[in-house]
Amino acid sequence: MKAVVWHGIGDIRLDEVPDPRIEAPTDAVIRLTASASAAPSVA
Repeated sequence: MKAVVWHGIGDIRLDEVPDPRIEAPTDAVIRLTASASAAPSVA
């Protein structure tokens, strides 16, 4: 699956990553359908 991954300051990439999986009873997998970022966060 593709995911936006933070690699460091000013280095955010769209990477291919493994599908998430439940490993412990307290884990949860969620799907985000929308997100937003405030203008000062975008440099």
